[in-house]
Amino acid sequence: MFFTEEIYYKAINFAGEAHHAQFMPGSTIPYVTHLANVCMEVVTALTQSSDSSLNGDLLVCCALLHDILEDTPVSYTEVETLFGTAVAKGVAALTRNTLLPEAEQIPDSLQRILRQPVEIRMVKMADRIDNLRQNPLLWSNSQRKTYQDEAQVILKTLEGCNLYLEEQLRKKINSYNQYLEVV
Repeated sequence: MFFTEEIYYKAINFAGEAHHAQFMPGSTIPYVTHLANVCMEVVTALTQSSDSSLNGDLLVCCALLHDILEDTPVSYTEVETLFGTAVAKGVAALTRNTLLPEAEQIPDSLQRILRQPVEIRMVKMADRIDNLRQNPLLWSNSQRKTYQDEAQVILKTLEGCNLYLEEQLRKKINSYNQYLEVV
């Protein structure tokens, strides 16, 4: 159920190096902060879960590496070689297929996530929880509404994977209303 320190350090160091020149949108905060936040969400969910079958190492690795294929030159093969097939498949499922039209990317990713172990669903929820923490004021109201609507789809599609994460995501979706202009 828990995770090993070695795998955490290996994954955070690898992710930190791969994302080294990236920053949170509109800030000077290193992007690795987002990865650590997602990891903290899943670790909190792990400690509050009564499901002893959860694979903590898979959960932590995928949380820390979830954007590595999408946002860096790191390849699937590299992830598979360093972290194993289960992690590589999980990270691949969490990666948007940018060859698809934008409107199809989230539904496609969610369908791939549903074919993975429950830990991957947990990472997706934790990712959106942290993304909803960010101040979206650089976006138009329409973009903000779309993002909130996507979060609702994620919650509905992945519901049942972890009560703690579901509750956190619901709270973030509701609090995101503060960023939406009344039309």
